[in-house]
Amino acid sequence: MRPRRFGILALLTAISLCTIIIPVQAQSNHSLQWGVEIGQEMTYALQRKMLDPTYSAYFADYAPFLTEMNEGQRLIARVTHLDPIPSIINESSQMPRSNCTLIRLNDSEVIMEDMFMIAVPTGDWEFTSEMSNFSFFEEATIMDTEDEWGTIIDATFVMALFPISIHMEMIYEKTNGTMKLMQMLVNFAGSDIIDVIFAQWHSGMPLVLPRAWQPPFLLVVAILGVAGVVVIFFGRRWYKGRKRIVQEPTG
Repeated sequence: MRPRRFGILALLTAISLCTIIIPVQAQSNHSLQWGVEIGQEMTYALQRKMLDPTYSAYFADYAPFLTEMNEGQRLIARVTHLDPIPSIINESSQMPRSNCTLIRLNDSEVIMEDMFMIAVPTGDWEFTSEMSNFSFFEEATIMDTEDEWGTIIDATFVMALFPISIHMEMIYEKTNGTMKLMQMLVNFAGSDIIDVIFAQWHSGMPLVLPRAWQPPFLLVVAILGVAGVVVIFFGRRWYKGRKRIVQEPTG
């Protein structure tokens, strides 16, 4: 073998070995861990549901638990998959995800499989906040308290001269990383047209939360506009995106 070719092969071999060895030896850049385990079950209740039938088609694919459940009904979220947590995570697309199966409590019917928003890794919420990617929603903010972590979206815009406001919350328990609350409120021209609260339920909690009723004021332009927001909210994976950590050079 010619010396030059041998040298190139040796260099390529060294590079390939480095790519295998270095990540194993590298120190973890986070302290994430799963607070749930496969087979674990949580109970949720649809505590509020004001959803005009016009919108059902948009929710059916992304959030069937909203269209196939009635207000006050409960379901079981059973953990079916947990991604392994890599020691090094450099972008939001590498964040581990969980899957759950949603089972309606009163008749044991499976409402949804591979639900991805029910549980997130716990243990390093500062890192989770850093990895959260909301480039598609500039109005999104991180909520981080002693007991809870989550995201809140408050957006207001005008469509065809009519004001539209959107409020969305996804709140998680810090103790085990399970979703505590999902709330969505859409107001069009002063009237609430979507008002949904889906929350983790424990004995003694109300199954239905009262609301101030407002008759929906629907126009075609409102339907299309709100539907687009819904698709963005439910159609994107919770950690989807490519937000990288910029690492400082070491001396």
